Amino acid sequence: MKGLLSVQGIKCGGIHCGIKKKNKDLALIYSETPCEWAGCFTTNRVKAASIIVNKKRLKDKVQAIVINSGIANSGTGQRGILDAKRMCQIASSCFNISEGSVLCASTGKIGEPLPMERIVKGIKRLAKKIDKGLSIDAASAIMTTDTKPKETEIDLGDCRLAGIAKGAGMIAPNMATMLSFIVTDAQIERDTLRSILKDVVNQTFNRITIDGDTSTNDMVALLANGLAGPPDLAKFKDGLFSVCACLARKIIEDAEGGTKVVRVVVSGAKSIIMAEKVAKAVANSNLTKSALWGQIPPAGRILCACGYSGARLNPKKIDIWLNQFLVVKDGAVIKFSESRVKSSLASSEIEIKIDLRAGKESVASLFSDLSPEYVRINAG
Repeated sequence: MKGLLSVQGIKCGGIHCGIKKKNKDLALIYSETPCEWAGCFTTNRVKAASIIVNKKRLKDKVQAIVINSGIANSGTGQRGILDAKRMCQIASSCFNISEGSVLCASTGKIGEPLPMERIVKGIKRLAKKIDKGLSIDAASAIMTTDTKPKETEIDLGDCRLAGIAKGAGMIAPNMATMLSFIVTDAQIERDTLRSILKDVVNQTFNRITIDGDTSTNDMVALLANGLAGPPDLAKFKDGLFSVCACLARKIIEDAEGGTKVVRVVVSGAKSIIMAEKVAKAVANSNLTKSALWGQIPPAGRILCACGYSGARLNPKKIDIWLNQFLVVKDGAVIKFSESRVKSSLASSEIEIKIDLRAGKESVASLFSDLSPEYVRINAG
């Protein structure tokens, strides 16, 4: 897989610069030509320095992104802002482009300052070898507790799309530590690009959860350098959905302490908002997630989550299935073969279906189970 390099005009790479004891911790993504860009950012009111800096560049074209892992540069005050800007300045000087055309991102521990001397040297070293860089190196360099790099690509005929992402814990995107960087050679007007990205993110990254924590650093950035010319917009949106959905699933598959990918489908809702509320409540229910890890049928726990979701539903019209087994009918837990349902929960793939019998709208979300390993990872 060429990953990001499958898109014409894109170069990238990743190295170890000394933020971490070992493993890659610094990445660069560079476009040979300026890009229109779109971004979706965390809604956490406590925002990392990189988010604050990037949101002030929404009117600029972008040509590069510099990313570090290991330290989040969040909760670092004015020093953090200056360090984020410094990362952009160094990258801009290396590529002889304007500082405003460089985005930055950080991920890792909150509250620690960046080791800027190491990062500055690393950016300069990485920029010099960018022509020989690999997408897998960039994808690896943005990882924290991830166990594997996450990347994907797609050829739409009239243009290409490719993306990388990181995330395994602190995942409840609301735009974890979740970052995703997507590039395309399509030529798309800025407002259109941003509208498309917002819609797609709402249907993909915003419909996954691991632990219910929304990070201070969440960001999805989409760069379009236009080298392939104007695409079929409907086809492009479908392609972007495929890229984001693939990356979102890879995050759930790599969840901290996770052993199962759980798909919850809420149907029969009066509105998308109603369906989303119910899906989010079930996906973030620690009682439900723990039961699924223990292979205990959580019929009552799912029903309970539906009730506190905030959706205006009729409790007497809720039907729930665990895999193919009906466990709740007309808002009441019914008799079912616990041994058969429990056996089905041993699978690494589980589906929960909830019919609210109130309308025609539906929503699907992905989440992970919750195991003791999650506590071990985050207790250190």
